[in-house]
Amino acid sequence: MKEVYKDYLFEKHILISEGMSEEKHVFETLFAMAHFFGVKITKGRELVHYGMVKELSKKFGENVPEPFYRGFPQSVRNLSAEELLFDQLLHYFNIYELGNFGETMHSVFEKDFKRTAFRENTDAQEFMIQTEEDAEDTIRAIVKDLLSSSRPLNERQYTLVLTFIRDHLDNIPDIASKNTCVRLLIDTKNLSLADSLNLSDVMKIVDELNYRYYHNDNPKKLNIKNQDRKFLTALLDRMFQGDRCDICTCYEKKKLWNGFLHHIHYQPKNGEAEIFVRAMREKGNESVYSEFEKLMQENRCRDAAKLLQKKKGTSVLLRNMDYIISRMNREEEQTFLLEFPEDCSTLILLQLLFRYEGRQRKDERIFKFTQHNLMKVHYETPE
Repeated sequence: MKEVYKDYLFEKHILISEGMSEEKHVFETLFAMAHFFGVKITKGRELVHYGMVKELSKKFGENVPEPFYRGFPQSVRNLSAEELLFDQLLHYFNIYELGNFGETMHSVFEKDFKRTAFRENTDAQEFMIQTEEDAEDTIRAIVKDLLSSSRPLNERQYTLVLTFIRDHLDNIPDIASKNTCVRLLIDTKNLSLADSLNLSDVMKIVDELNYRYYHNDNPKKLNIKNQDRKFLTALLDRMFQGDRCDICTCYEKKKLWNGFLHHIHYQPKNGEAEIFVRAMREKGNESVYSEFEKLMQENRCRDAAKLLQKKKGTSVLLRNMDYIISRMNREEEQTFLLEFPEDCSTLILLQLLFRYEGRQRKDERIFKFTQHNLMKVHYETPE
C-alpha cells in the first residue's frame, strides 16, 4: 500500500498489516507498543507484527533499541544453564540493589496488562489494525466522504484524493465541490471529470492553471504552452457536445472569454460552439449582472433585487444585500426587508435580523475577496 494511504490512516489511528507472516511474539509486540508509545490495540490484535513497532517508532520519533539478544556475544550464548542463571542474578542485584528506585516498579506477573505495560500517567491512544483489503475499503469510504463535501479540501486531504483518483480512474465518485473538481481535472487531465462542470466553469480552470503552473495571477495575460492549449481545446469541445452551455453566465466574463478563445486559436466544431464564439466576440452583454447594474443605476432597487432572486437565486441576493440596501432610503429599506423572499430558512432570517435591526446608516461595509485559497479584506471608505 502506498505511503500516502498509510500516513492518512495512521492519523485515523489505523495500522496496516501488509501480508506479513504470522507473528510468533504477539504478546511481546503488544507490550512493547503499549510501553514505549502508549498505544492500545482495540481491534485486530491477531494481525499485529513486530514491524509495527518500528513504524510507530518512526511516526512518534521515539528511539526503540533492538532486543538485547539480537547482538548478544557468542561467548555468552555458549554459557551453561548454571552460568546463565548466575549472570541473571548478578544483573538482578545491580538493578534492584544498586539501581534507581525513583520510578514506580511493577511485577511482570501482574494480571492487569494495562498497569504492567503502560508507563505511569500515560494516556493510552487507541489504535486498530486492518488487513490491506479492509484498509483499501476504508480509504475508498474516506475519499467518497471528502468528495461529497462542497467545501474545498486542505492540502493533505487533496493529496489523498488525487492519489486515489489516479489509481481508480475507472470508478470515480461524484465530486460536489467545483474547486476540488477543477484541481483534479488540471492534475489528471482526465476530461471525464469535466462532466460535472458547466461551460462557465472553464474560466475557473484557466485561472487555476495559469496561477499554479505559470505563476501568473492575471488571467488577462495568458502565456500557456501548446500542450495545455490542446487540453483546453479538447475540454471546450467536450463541453459543447453536452447540454452545459450556460452562455448567459459566460457573459459575466465576456472579456476574459474573448481573450482566452483568441489565445488558444479556438475553432468551433459544431453549431453550439459557433453560437457561443460569436456571442463572446460580438458587442453587447446579456448577463444577469449587467441587467442588474442597469436597474441599480436607474435607482430601481426593488426590481434589481427581484431580478437577482429570479435569475441567480436567493443566495446571490443575500450576497448583494448590503449593496442594494445602501441605495435605498429608510422607508424603502424597511418595506424591502418586511417583504423578503419566503424561501429563506429560519437561520437566514435570524442572520438578517441581527445584521440589519438597529443598523446605523453610516456603518462602513466590509468586502472579502477570495481567490486561489487567499483572501483580501477591504474596508469601505467615504471615497
